[in-house]
Amino acid sequence: MPDHLRSPLDEDLDLRALEEWLVDRLSDDGVEAVRLAAPVRPEGGYSGETLILPAVVEKDGREVEDRFVVRREPPEAAIYPAQSPTTTVEVELQWRVLRGLEDHSEVPVAPSVGFEPDGKVLGGPFFVTGFVAGDIPREDPAYVVEGFYAEATPQRRRAMNEAAAQTIATVNRVDWMAAGLGHLVP
Repeated sequence: MPDHLRSPLDEDLDLRALEEWLVDRLSDDGVEAVRLAAPVRPEGGYSGETLILPAVVEKDGREVEDRFVVRREPPEAAIYPAQSPTTTVEVELQWRVLRGLEDHSEVPVAPSVGFEPDGKVLGGPFFVTGFVAGDIPREDPAYVVEGFYAEATPQRRRAMNEAAAQTIATVNRVDWMAAGLGHLVP
């Protein structure tokens, strides 16, 4: 893996421990075993450690290729001020928002797998979701200058803009108290 795509998480990632953790979280869905491959770190983003883990999942006697996404609390201090008076663990806050949206809205989110508050598995708090394929707008260089958006046809850009506006409208309709997001209010 190129150095610019590595993180401290890569060196101390205990794949076996994470495999066991995943099986424990997914066993009610018939998952019997998970074998993880070397992680891939997506380019872009500045505020946390995110890894994509290719996997072979054994479920109901069949093996299926899959991918999981791990989001771990970075070892350094958060770059943003605390977002909630109830926790200073950024990935816990992200997890609570993800679960609230997943359970109480039509907002499209990655399927949740689990949250781990202590460091026994990966050395710090983390959560895992399923992988959702798609294009991720980059910040540097800006996606409007280079990449999939800049290279798209005008019709495709219009469709992406309309989908983004629709998603924002869907977020705006969330009953944030029913979604358990009252902890975000200072």
